[in-house]
Amino acid sequence: MGIGDVALRLYTDLKKDGLLDGSDSVAELGSQTVWTHDPARLEMLFAAFDRPLPPPAEFAKFITKGCDTTGTVSSRNLHEYLGFDRYTSIDIDAAHGAIPLDLNFDEVPAEHRGQYRLVTNHGTAEHILNQANVFKAIHDLTAPGGLMLN
Repeated sequence: MGIGDVALRLYTDLKKDGLLDGSDSVAELGSQTVWTHDPARLEMLFAAFDRPLPPPAEFAKFITKGCDTTGTVSSRNLHEYLGFDRYTSIDIDAAHGAIPLDLNFDEVPAEHRGQYRLVTNHGTAEHILNQANVFKAIHDLTAPGGLMLN
């Protein structure tokens, strides 16, 4: 999966509704990439966050062509442009700098427990057999009062 048009719209709506106010840190299950066919979708997202658009060459990296629904840009880039100060992801393959954990068995490292105001699962949990451990990890990552997005 990844962060595509539906998730970008959701982020925009959550921000407009104030549900991401105060969220300065994000942890993702899976080393997600970002893609959209619609530049206006990204423009609305940046407007909702009251953030400037990335430079044109960087902005263009988020746009996919044709039927492609996979991105090549780490969502770390998007979150940093949106103003998140702290970003981490968890993925067994350690892609895009992810913490290499097997969510079937491994626990969240102590230094990451309760540290993130937004924890996302954009299509990683569906690939894990041990669902109890996946959702324990989500809860362990989330700060008190934080938002879990599945």
